[in-house]
Amino acid sequence: MTFLDVRAKTYFSNILDVIAIETGNRKAREYWQRVQLKNLLKHATTRSSFWMKRIGTKNIQNIELLKLPILSRGDVASVVASEGSLIKPADGLRVTTNATSGSSGTRVTFHASEMNGCYNNVRYIAQYLMEGRDLTLNRTRLRSTAEVIDNGFRVEKSESWALELQPFIKVGKNRVLLIYKPDIAAIQKELQTENIGYLIAQPRFIEALLQRTDGDFLKGPELLCGYQFRRKRAPT
Repeated sequence: MTFLDVRAKTYFSNILDVIAIETGNRKAREYWQRVQLKNLLKHATTRSSFWMKRIGTKNIQNIELLKLPILSRGDVASVVASEGSLIKPADGLRVTTNATSGSSGTRVTFHASEMNGCYNNVRYIAQYLMEGRDLTLNRTRLRSTAEVIDNGFRVEKSESWALELQPFIKVGKNRVLLIYKPDIAAIQKELQTENIGYLIAQPRFIEALLQRTDGDFLKGPELLCGYQFRRKRAPT
């Protein structure tokens, strides 16, 4: 006999694991961190000649994070170019190739496994629960995009911003504004069409909205166009 969908149950269990680690006994958390660090170093030295030469295998059991050699941008670029991803197809994990923005003058390419995205997603929801936030509020996100969009931005919507929780917990709707050119008047008009709820945006978008509008539509509680708007501070 089961009470929940297996995938939903597993997802919720993962959230509880993260909450237990971050709010539980400090010594237990530090032990968990040490074990994960050892696992990471073992993985790296087993699959990478660069990391084997850099760290070796003798001191992995007792190595401290602060005593690891400093890794430069050049080191990262070199090892990624020469060795590629250390996660292989046989591991059963998808890998994506990403890159930094290059704002420092050096654009660095790196690989990330799907586990990284899974953890970030679980950790994000766990933060809401640890802070006692209202999951039923909508979530509105403003994101930059390099995609050329004729009218300046495109809106993507879904019925929940945490689909994994939806089978057993009511979660608010999700709305993402993919912004190519920040037409502030058009963005304000779109924001006013639905309850904003949690507003997640880069500071420059908020500054532009506040500089070019009176900002009243971001204040709450307030009725506007038949909807009640509430602004919540997005988790950091």
